[in-house]
Amino acid sequence: MKITLLLLLTGSFLFSCNGHTAKQNQSLVSDSANILTDAQHTEFNRLYKLHEEKTSNQIALLTIDHNKTDMDLHDYGKVLFNKRGVGQRGKNNGLLILFCMKCKRLEILSGRGTEKILTDSLAKGIIDNFMIPKFRIGKYYDGILDGSNAIISFLEKPGNEIK
Repeated sequence: MKITLLLLLTGSFLFSCNGHTAKQNQSLVSDSANILTDAQHTEFNRLYKLHEEKTSNQIALLTIDHNKTDMDLHDYGKVLFNKRGVGQRGKNNGLLILFCMKCKRLEILSGRGTEKILTDSLAKGIIDNFMIPKFRIGKYYDGILDGSNAIISFLEKPGNEIK
């Protein structure tokens, strides 16, 4: 299983690719699958912005109901990641958590700088140990929150700065 992390811009953006559209105002969260309440959406946005203020890393969350492309979800996530320019230029410190509800697939996509610290193997461990167990019982918010907290905790440890 390939794991990829994708970050989205902090500023306003229109998340649009092959039918997946969600207008965001200063949001790092796009919930096209409608699995989050407004309060949960706000909580993730707050969590990701606090991490960005502390580290300059950008974490974004995208949920989609289904993949409307012919592309594998991993490849689709890379297109979104690159199209939106997630992370800071030169640092490549972006990360995207991408969940497809009907595909039952979860990807963590990262910029080149991020993947040097949070490797695919570590990302897979976060998915397998923190996210999937909650997803299996329908607790998507809890799974994404646990995974997000694990990612943030790891990236904020001394020595794990993305340069």
